[in-house]
Amino acid sequence: MRRAFVVLATLSLLLAALAQPVAASTSFFQGRSSGYFMQFSWVQLDRDVNGERLPAMGSRPFGNTHIGFAFVFTTSKGRALVHGQIADLNCPTDYTPPFGGGHGGFADALDEPEPEPEPENPCTHLGVRQVIGENIPLSINRKLDFARLGGTGVTIGIYGSGDDPHGGPGELLVNVPINTTFQGIGAVARSRSTWTWSDGTSRYTSRYTSRDRQATMGGILGPMGYAEGLSGGSMSQYRESSRQMTK
Repeated sequence: MRRAFVVLATLSLLLAALAQPVAASTSFFQGRSSGYFMQFSWVQLDRDVNGERLPAMGSRPFGNTHIGFAFVFTTSKGRALVHGQIADLNCPTDYTPPFGGGHGGFADALDEPEPEPEPENPCTHLGVRQVIGENIPLSINRKLDFARLGGTGVTIGIYGSGDDPHGGPGELLVNVPINTTFQGIGAVARSRSTWTWSDGTSRYTSRYTSRDRQATMGGILGPMGYAEGLSGGSMSQYRESSRQMTK
């Protein structure tokens, strides 16, 4: 009888333990990153040795006017990834496209194969080339006073985009020198933002802070210098942290 009682008592304890709620397992992930981010844009007007603008000619496949913009991301200390586009146009010598690079104006139509010329814009769009560089030297002052992208003897690739006459997509057209400088102007602006969202299972939080400064530009990209009033950029130092909690 005692043996039966012990068995029943043990069974009761086991059932009671099984009836207790099981603690939910929780996973947690957190990551951090920091670095520098830069962007710049320009309008290039081709000129002859006397400084006069070159006319639009069918024999000049890349046109006489070029609108470009590029983004720069640090990948390691002193090195950066550069990616951008150059839109090639033929324009009358008495017309200058609006400055703005990839941030508005004529550049909004760069992905169109042959946009219809607007009455106020007499230029003919010829095609788009890609600017792509990996492991490009980048030195930048922590105060965002000064930066140099590239340097003496450094080159960057210009690639086709499949847009005639610019070669096939990803086709290397030429390597050109890059030695571009940025001079900070104005005050350093600071920004901070936080995003939080959930998909019902996981909760995500991301925090981003940055220091930003506008910049004037000098130096070269290929045969091009950066004309005052037709070029500009900005420098940013950022920090980002994110975390994910899953139940």
